[in-house]
This record gives sequence, structure tokens and C-alpha cells, in this order.
Amino acid sequence: MDLWGKGRPSEARGLQWRDIDWRNGSAQIVRAVVETRSGAGQNTWKFDGCKTAGSHRSVSIPPSLLEQLRFHQRRQVEEKLLVGPGYADYGLVFCTALGNPLNLSNVKRSFYTILKKAGLPRIRLYDLRHSYATMQLAAGTATKIVSEQLGHASTALTLDIYSHAIPSLRQKAAEVAEDLLWR
Repeated sequence: MDLWGKGRPSEARGLQWRDIDWRNGSAQIVRAVVETRSGAGQNTWKFDGCKTAGSHRSVSIPPSLLEQLRFHQRRQVEEKLLVGPGYADYGLVFCTALGNPLNLSNVKRSFYTILKKAGLPRIRLYDLRHSYATMQLAAGTATKIVSEQLGHASTALTLDIYSHAIPSLRQKAAEVAEDLLWR
């Protein structure tokens, strides 16, 4: 799901099945899983709101990802039946074998293992979000749409963060102008 790039890692970990709109191919991003460390050094978690009020949003889900989510949901139901009453059913899309929210450190460790096996450089999990935004902007997706999908309060924030994608957009704009003028 993080490869999809639109959510923050805490938002992906807080996604519940009821947030998925299967018919319209979208998900409501309305909560996050927040981890804290207790005085005894234990990690605890809680559901919390998104980073800002503007971060609550509906994001589109491509059909290929919807298909994978359906498969994942069926497999999760089977695992839940195997565990029985010990399963903590929070309705999470992504959870441990016992139904609890995923620990961010474990998610990162798995992500780094996947990168290494694929022969890819080590990047932060959050960098997937940056890659998504950069690719969308470079492909010509309207800044307003990218900003909404990321849950940014304004397009100015999106442009401030992802301005490195702008030079290619300027070149593309120049090429479009040339095509329009010389057709």
C-alpha cells in the first residue's frame, strides 16, 4: 500500500476495511496508528487522527491494487479463523497475524529486506510518498490533484516540497507551447 505512495506510513497502518470503497475504487484516509514508548521502554500504540484536519481525504485506488486488496482480505479472514478468539479484530487492512497494528520498526525492517533482495538502494519508507508525488508531477498530473491525494493543506506546500520536479515540467510546457504554435 505504501508503494501506492499517497499515504503516510502511519495512515496506511491505520487503514481499516470499512475505509475501502470497493465500488468506486477509493479509500478514506481518516486515522493513523501512533506509537509511543512507555516509561518501561515498551512500545504502545493508539488510533489517532491524521496529521492535520486537511489530511482527511479520499484517495483513488487503481484496479490492480483493489484486486490485491481483495486477495489480501480473503487471506486475512482465513488467518483470523485459524487464530480464533485470540485475534484482536480492529478491522485493520494491514496488521499482525494476531490482528494488532503493525509495528513501524518491523515494517521498516521488512521494507529494507525487500529493497536489498531486489538489489535496490536503501531508502526511507516515506520516500515512496515523495517518489509518488514526483512521478505524478513529472507526468503532468495537476498539482491540485497530487496535493489532495497527499493530504496537503495547499498546493503551495506540495510545490515547496516537490519543486525539484518542476524543471522537467517547465521543459514539457515549452514543448507543448511549441507544438501549439507550429502545428
